[in-house]
Amino acid sequence: DTGIGTEKNETKSIEWYQKATKNGNGTAKLYLANCYKLGNGVEKNEIKAFKYYETLAKKGNSDAQHQLGNCFYYGIGTIINKKQAFYWYEKAANNGNIIAKIIFERYYNKKINRIKKDRAFNYFQRAATNGNKFAQYDLGNCFKNGEGVTKDERKAFELYHKSAEQGCKNAQYQLGNCY
Repeated sequence: DTGIGTEKNETKSIEWYQKATKNGNGTAKLYLANCYKLGNGVEKNEIKAFKYYETLAKKGNSDAQHQLGNCFYYGIGTIINKKQAFYWYEKAANNGNIIAKIIFERYYNKKINRIKKDRAFNYFQRAATNGNKFAQYDLGNCFKNGEGVTKDERKAFELYHKSAEQGCKNAQYQLGNCY
């Protein structure tokens, strides 16, 4: 769908995604779901997108689980159901989806963090170790505020710096505050 080696043609792209989906290709089904969700190359159909995400999510596809969480959170193709949203975010996070890990742990950090600070800290730490700039920023906040860990402003500064160098705007702002 990007015109690699040929001119971009959304119609042809959709046609091949549909063929691949019919032949059991989960990645193509995920791309097709995204197309239906956004209306790229097809008439926008959030219900169809939701059904595709749901099918793939139940088969363990972490990207689909993340997208299904978004569907429930924002009411895309279904009614808003925050409990279901966070159920799917957690499943995706546990299956290695970095974005879902961050969403899920930000939820923990903001909503039920009084009890689960250690768990949020551990998720942030794992994602930050893998170089994720958003997790580095969140982990910096944990060290800055002593949430789930002993307060360490030097460590917070180091994490903000790593994150800021990768382009995280919030980390750049915090780094400015540090100086």
